[in-house]
Amino acid sequence: MTDDTAATPEDETPEYALVEIAPGFGALFGPSVPDGFEMLKTPIMPERATRDLTSAMSNLIGVANLGSQLFMAQANLQGLVQLAPETLNALETAHPVMSGGFNLGTLVDSSGKFAQSVRWMPVKDLQAMGGLSAVGPALQMLAIQAQLAEMKSLMQDNIQLTQAVLKEIRNERWASASALRETLGHALEEAQAVGAVTDGVWQNIAGLEDDLTRERKRDRRAVDDHVNALATQKSHIDREKFLAEHGDAILADLLSLVAVQQAWFIYQGLRAGHLYEGSETTPANDALISHIVDKAQVGWKQSTSDVYELTSTLHQQFSLFAEFSGNRVIPVGRAHSARRKVSEASREFLKRLDVLENEIGYKTRPLPQASLLLIEKGDRQARAAESLRWELNDSEELLAIGVGDAIGAFAGDRYIAATADRLLIARASEVDRHGGPWQAFSTSDVRFVKSSADDKWKEVSIDVYLREDEVHLKLDVPSDSETGRSDAEKLVQLLRSFMNLPSDEVPQSPLLTAANENETPAIEPTHEPELLDS
Repeated sequence: MTDDTAATPEDETPEYALVEIAPGFGALFGPSVPDGFEMLKTPIMPERATRDLTSAMSNLIGVANLGSQLFMAQANLQGLVQLAPETLNALETAHPVMSGGFNLGTLVDSSGKFAQSVRWMPVKDLQAMGGLSAVGPALQMLAIQAQLAEMKSLMQDNIQLTQAVLKEIRNERWASASALRETLGHALEEAQAVGAVTDGVWQNIAGLEDDLTRERKRDRRAVDDHVNALATQKSHIDREKFLAEHGDAILADLLSLVAVQQAWFIYQGLRAGHLYEGSETTPANDALISHIVDKAQVGWKQSTSDVYELTSTLHQQFSLFAEFSGNRVIPVGRAHSARRKVSEASREFLKRLDVLENEIGYKTRPLPQASLLLIEKGDRQARAAESLRWELNDSEELLAIGVGDAIGAFAGDRYIAATADRLLIARASEVDRHGGPWQAFSTSDVRFVKSSADDKWKEVSIDVYLREDEVHLKLDVPSDSETGRSDAEKLVQLLRSFMNLPSDEVPQSPLLTAANENETPAIEPTHEPELLDS
């Protein structure tokens, strides 16, 4: 979907309305599914909830007086739309272009062509307009459909691959988590087949909450133990040995935790659906449905975030091992009787890790592209970029990187890299051999920068004075760079742009204070000065 800022209410009155009901997902209301448009079907959306939401939307459209008669006559909930990043940005930043607070946009089909004009609005704005309070439980049920639909799709795509990976690494603890997910998955299919979480569906799974809680706690403790143990491995050799020995166990526990979390989330969705079926006769269930859905979404978000973080760490470490371990070997097998190259073992682990990454939607980081690159082309340039791929934060942009010989506390061959927020220093030989480590300083700690260059600008001396450290570097200017001098000057200019001296670091001299408080009056001459002879 895209914004259509040129359109006005007079141009057209769309038959469709799109409501953002969860991060990344919108609910589409209209007479039918637009041609060529892919929808995510709601797995367990009760028919009564669909009617309630459609009625509420029709009333809101009617209040806004936006061609409401046609909409009210034809509108139905058609399903869920997965929103593209540009659509999400539009939802956050666009200004209303229609009366009544609705925005006008365009749905784009799977081939990238414009499909339908549509009114759209984030659900929080609709709630502010009023009229949705009476259908709160239906709105909660709709919100949980997005995650259930996405989860169901991932489970279908990855469950066989997951089982193959865990069979390969012989993990016995997977069995119970897998059984729970399979049981809840079947219950979800049954509810979807009949269009409701009936008593018959619910009774088959109602007693599983204790099992789910126990498995979640067990797998959660196991993952936390791995995180804590990995944090104690300080050197690259220690991390290499630790992950060679425990990497498969960590992966198995992560896969098990994801499986049991999926089962737990499906259970909460089915429980909310079953309560909704009885909410007409038990109004108190409305509050309980809201509580269950909120708890499920918070729990799923927290668990997914933690799994994502550890998965990212594993991907980072094994990617570094694969690229920087050279010919080093490690013992493998239960008896550690065989030996394999670290790089080969790491690449195989990354293939197994790919299954988990698909489960959680992990996206590997792209190679950073420095705006200013002062390193000779070749292996060193490629290794510096590969190392910084895993050192930089997701939102950091690499502005510049260079290499040179340093003196003082950072003596030796050093890389220096800069982002808007951090200055990064690393021993070049360590980066070239192991991918790091880098030492980071906040750019807000840069106090003063000075520089000088030789006559031919083949070497530039840069002195960076930080709040508590100093970096003295003789920067190598690439010989194959036609703009070597210009690039070196730009790097110095960038570093100088970070300079700042906070007022609380500027001392107040008592001499200056006393002089200001006791100003001596000017001395007046007592006679006319004598003029010197010319």
